[in-house]
Amino acid sequence: MYVQLNTGETLVYAHLSEFAQPLEVAVREEQGRRRSYRVDMRFPPGRFPVDAGEVIGYSGMTGATAPHLHFEVRSTREHPLDPFSNGFTVLDELAPHFRALRLIPLDMDARIDGVCYPAEIQPVELEGARFVIRDTLALFGRVGVSVDVFDLLNDESGQLAPYMIELSVDGTTVSTVSFERFSFNHTSQVDFVYEIERIRSRKQYFFQLFRRAGETLWNRDFDSGGGTITPAPAPAALHQAVITARDRS
Repeated sequence: MYVQLNTGETLVYAHLSEFAQPLEVAVREEQGRRRSYRVDMRFPPGRFPVDAGEVIGYSGMTGATAPHLHFEVRSTREHPLDPFSNGFTVLDELAPHFRALRLIPLDMDARIDGVCYPAEIQPVELEGARFVIRDTLALFGRVGVSVDVFDLLNDESGQLAPYMIELSVDGTTVSTVSFERFSFNHTSQVDFVYEIERIRSRKQYFFQLFRRAGETLWNRDFDSGGGTITPAPAPAALHQAVITARDRS
């Protein structure tokens, strides 16, 4: 169900079990007229006015494995927007949680502790929603960072993506990834957001915090180095990298 607001934005409700009356009646009549379960109907403004608090449909499990509501806010140009940035609030009691991070050599001569393959590290949780890694790492060449981090609203919610992830090195922000809006024209570039091979092989969702060649996604900002950690070749120095994940609360 698509509900267009007076301001031009559109609300999308999907995976419903049925619509509320009288829309359900109109849909069933059209299904019977066309002799088809699948119908696409567009009504003139005012045919089915909607007020705040009104029941317009019932959550279901069409196209999914468990009852839930698929909800979107779309801009006047049909770009999906972050609902929490556009007037909708949900009580959020928990901070994002880090499961793991990966350091990825990006050049032929890049090394992590002397080796040329990615290093995966599980951080140690401290008080105050803080996490650290136990050891200092020796890096050489351009290294990219990806993180497996998720957000919970409460003890009963599913795992959500955080609102924003930032990477800073020695106090300077080198990459910022946020989830404010999306264009369906960018659907083919979703692989730039995640390490897609980790999803396919291990069902792990690592967010890439560095620029990949060819990406034009919104809400991904990088410094001149493309969001990578690039230690100076000499002399050796100690650097501090900090990854910050935020939800809307």
